[in-house]
Amino acid sequence: MKNIFIGPSVRSGGSLINRLFDGHPDVAAYPFELFLPMDKSIHHSLEFRGQKVNIQNFPKISKIDTQEDIFDKILLNTDQDKCLIGKHFKNGKLSAKTSGLDIHGSFQYKNFLSDLSESIGENRKIDEVYNSLHEAFFRNWDDGAHSGTMDYVAYHSGNGLMADIELYLSEFKDSYFIQPIRDVRGYLASEKKKVFRQVIGRGRLGSKINWPDWMLKHYFGRYFESMLVSWMITVTRSVILKKRLGDRYIIYRHEDLIRNPRIVMEKITQKIGMKFNDSLINPTVAGVDWRGNSMFGLQSGINPQLADIRDVFNPLEQKLIDKYCGGVLNHLTEFENELIEFDDFNQDFLFDY
Repeated sequence: MKNIFIGPSVRSGGSLINRLFDGHPDVAAYPFELFLPMDKSIHHSLEFRGQKVNIQNFPKISKIDTQEDIFDKILLNTDQDKCLIGKHFKNGKLSAKTSGLDIHGSFQYKNFLSDLSESIGENRKIDEVYNSLHEAFFRNWDDGAHSGTMDYVAYHSGNGLMADIELYLSEFKDSYFIQPIRDVRGYLASEKKKVFRQVIGRGRLGSKINWPDWMLKHYFGRYFESMLVSWMITVTRSVILKKRLGDRYIIYRHEDLIRNPRIVMEKITQKIGMKFNDSLINPTVAGVDWRGNSMFGLQSGINPQLADIRDVFNPLEQKLIDKYCGGVLNHLTEFENELIEFDDFNQDFLFDY
């Protein structure tokens, strides 16, 4: 079983590519984000640079851990309402970021715990523990209807950059880390709309109103510059890791996947040794067409218009974007419809390299 971990920064397209893997006959794709435990050991200076202090990572499992300890680390809680996996299934429905979808989803939670307990046994290697978790989950979700051959298992997290990707790749020998990079302007437009809804749309007006772009253009929040710094930290970290980790660390432009999903998915599947299938250009959840989780409303399939740069930035914001990100954006344009490499990247464009 090859693990495919999709680790974007927030609002950068991780949900979409996971949903594209959903229909492939050789892939078991989780129908929700598989959040990992938070690693609190990240350097404190990141807090002052706009990045979250806690970043997710696979938990450390030692030989002295009891099975109960392991369950706590990978599930957080064996109570179904609090379990990372079990809480998504209630009253015969699958509840996740399915944006308007009403999906039947049976899940035999007691059998899941029993199968997991039996499978883990005395295992103490993290890859064996998580492969046991994957097998037990897909076996008990709709009686195994969505597991495929399980040659690959795909899962993602919206804050999935991980504290130590190198450790993940060393522990999971047959694994790949896939990271979409979204144009900073698309990322900021989405975040700006979210914050605008939270600040302006609260109370009686509600937070779900689809506020027009011209209103966003005249709103400037104190968060804006910290978002730019956060994006630059993400890209800088990606440059360093890509140079260290090579082909198992795969980076692509989110806008290319939206505009040309077949081209990008063909390149990714070739890289990971997966046979291309036409299902890889149709986003689904458990075989049901996905509606997206864009801040700009429900979608139908892949909407290439979401790759367009929205006119939501005022002159000050435009200057800040050029100041922080101009060099990086120019470099990324060289990889249109290609997987991103950083071999000849100018370090002067990066953040505190």
